[in-house]
Amino acid sequence: MSETGLFRIKPPPITMPPPPPTPAISAFDYIIDIYSDKVVITNPDGTTTQLSTIAELNDWLRNITGKRIRINANVEVYSDIYLSPNEYWIFGEWIHGNVYLTGKNITIISFTRLGDYSYGGYLSNYDRQTQSYVDISGLKLFSVYADIFISGSPTMRSTDVTIYVENTTYALIERIVGDIYVRGGIVSVYECTLYNVYIEANQVSMEYVSSGDYMGSWVVVARERGATTSSVDPRNAFYVFFYIRNIYLFKLPARSTVATGIPELPLSKVNYYVVFIGGASVVDNRYYYGSLPSGVTVTIDQTENKVIVTNSTDSIQHVIVIIDMYATNW
Repeated sequence: MSETGLFRIKPPPITMPPPPPTPAISAFDYIIDIYSDKVVITNPDGTTTQLSTIAELNDWLRNITGKRIRINANVEVYSDIYLSPNEYWIFGEWIHGNVYLTGKNITIISFTRLGDYSYGGYLSNYDRQTQSYVDISGLKLFSVYADIFISGSPTMRSTDVTIYVENTTYALIERIVGDIYVRGGIVSVYECTLYNVYIEANQVSMEYVSSGDYMGSWVVVARERGATTSSVDPRNAFYVFFYIRNIYLFKLPARSTVATGIPELPLSKVNYYVVFIGGASVVDNRYYYGSLPSGVTVTIDQTENKVIVTNSTDSIQHVIVIIDMYATNW
């Protein structure tokens, strides 16, 4: 009771309304869903644009640059896709067609397979209209699988390139400056300057490839066949290791001689090991190996770096020679 005889009523507490929720920041500027009969693009504001074909998608992408784009391949794709300079995150089914790179500073993070060697599709920088190769400097490729056909011209090399592919059937990489990590079937590298290299493949071929600036590491492993010449110079890399196994199968006509080269490298330690020399019999396209037939000789010419096989008999002879090369700079 107050002095005036009236009850004093306590006012209710003042409560402020909660602040509006902070809008979620989208991870992607655009999301592209590819279906068998349409392509749906989700725009930044949530609206969608529907296209009828991959060709229409290529026309749309031509005008988009500097964005982060997610591509969902909800079906296997056999059409060619042209990627303009953006950052792409690719998910879903196999993209069998060509994936063409149309400019500099493209980033690709792919959890699906890009290109298909058996189908004739590659991730490539070839411009079919000008019949020339596009400068793709700044490319950053990270993919679980990709078949690759990247090249340049004698006057144009793509620089600051990173290629990281966990598996490939066929990869040809020419005239780039940067880093390579590729594993798979057949890997060919020509006319490149490379800082970091990791190649592990059944067949490896390298020519006119050099390291730079005394930095980075090179590890090259050829499980079945490898070809390097003195034009491959990794001496400016910090750490170098090569292991190349060559399995030479010769089919010699009667009274004939065949010669083939063995790998070379200008390193401080290059060691060759003759793993096996023998004859081979062929049954239903299967090779069975045994002792070297009488009248057949195998010579390793260390001066010319060649394997020379001579058949002095009057019949066709099959011969196998397996040689390992280990090379390091330490």
